[in-house]
Amino acid sequence: MMNLLEYLSVNEITHTKFAKLLGVDRSVVSRIAARKNLPSLGLAFRIEDATEKKVTARSFVQIGLSSSDELERGKASPQGNPLSEVEQ
Repeated sequence: MMNLLEYLSVNEITHTKFAKLLGVDRSVVSRIAARKNLPSLGLAFRIEDATEKKVTARSFVQIGLSSSDELERGKASPQGNPLSEVEQ
């Protein structure tokens, strides 16, 4: 399984081009690829479809769970937390 940043890099797809494909702003794709934000559930499934399941919706849930664990253990701060969900 790949993360979004790897997928875009390997396939030489710009954040702008992928954002147009998804119908969202480039900044949304950039924040998700950098793991600064999580996509909404609907957007996560659109990413999965657009990447032909190479980046799964489930992978975003796993990112959220590991970030949540770090917050609970005091290893991460809420600022810049990837648990902030992007609604698109």
